[in-house]
Amino acid sequence: MAAIREQKTLAELSKEFEVSPNQISQWKQEAIRNMEKAFGGKGDEKSEDDEKSIRKLREKVGELTIERAMGRSLREYYESQHGWSRTREGQHLD
Repeated sequence: MAAIREQKTLAELSKEFEVSPNQISQWKQEAIRNMEKAFGGKGDEKSEDDEKSIRKLREKVGELTIERAMGRSLREYYESQHGWSRTREGQHLD
């Protein structure tokens, strides 16, 4: 952050942190690039990992939707065969 703020020279920072001026320059450039990604209006870009996660979540939602529909269908079938709508602890709730 000190290099980005440019409150000290590279030589001063190099001496203070015991790192070469070239390394400080590289870190500064990398930090600026990363800040541009985070705050530069490029938030619409998604990484491949993000896309994979989204795809997996959508698949899971689909699976759960199907399971729920199947469960509902089975419950409705069971209820129609036995003539009652729901039970709670053995009691009919018509």
